[in-house]
Amino acid sequence: MNNSILIIVPTLNSYKLLPKLIKSLENQTSKSWRLVFVDGKSSKKHRDYLDKVSKEYGNINYVFQDERNPYIYGAMNIGFNLVNPNEWFLFWGSDDWAYSKYIIEDLVKIINNPNYKQKDLIFNEALYVNTNNKKGRKASFKIINNLRFSLFLGFSPPHQGCLFSPNTLKKKNYYNTNYYLASDLDYFLSISKYKGLKAINLNKVIVKMRKGGASGLFLKNRVHEVFSIYKKEFGIAFIIPFLLRYCFRIFQFLRK
Repeated sequence: MNNSILIIVPTLNSYKLLPKLIKSLENQTSKSWRLVFVDGKSSKKHRDYLDKVSKEYGNINYVFQDERNPYIYGAMNIGFNLVNPNEWFLFWGSDDWAYSKYIIEDLVKIINNPNYKQKDLIFNEALYVNTNNKKGRKASFKIINNLRFSLFLGFSPPHQGCLFSPNTLKKKNYYNTNYYLASDLDYFLSISKYKGLKAINLNKVIVKMRKGGASGLFLKNRVHEVFSIYKKEFGIAFIIPFLLRYCFRIFQFLRK
């Protein structure tokens, strides 16, 4: 059986944003994808919209988020439990959408290629855009030697660009919900400690992301969480990845 793509999207009263995401998937040249919304305590109008699209499309569905898994990363934790054995999966946001109509086709070719089938994580690139669809910063990742060393050097993968293999569920299948804004960094650092983890980065943009998400709006809180995570993982050496991370961000900003 060939592998296919599952896209997991947490939602909360974001029905006005979802048509762009759905349209970008509807237009894909490959139909080897499934979309699942994990919905928080949204309004009736939002839930009615989810009902409508799940009835209209056979490969779109939604589930409810429970209180044991709060906030965005809690919704993503529920998503881990929705993955089928032949599905590689992505976590996108309500305001994300496929970069082009060939993305699913290209990803399906990759995950069914014998050279990639045994990988755990495949890192791709994401592109930020503003409300006028003007291109902004490209979020990418480099693997130097191994995943953990790359993270120590301050490189930080955009989780929207990360394609998870079903194999990762056996290693780590949850985000730490004590972190509201930077649990993706905590996840990648945690899973990077597994011996034999197989990760690769591809220079391929797969998703567009709208500027001004939760991480951007609460920058101070995010920096505090990043500081805490690096300190937990690297002890006194935390200052190295912490400073390098934001030096890279400043350099990218100045290059624009």
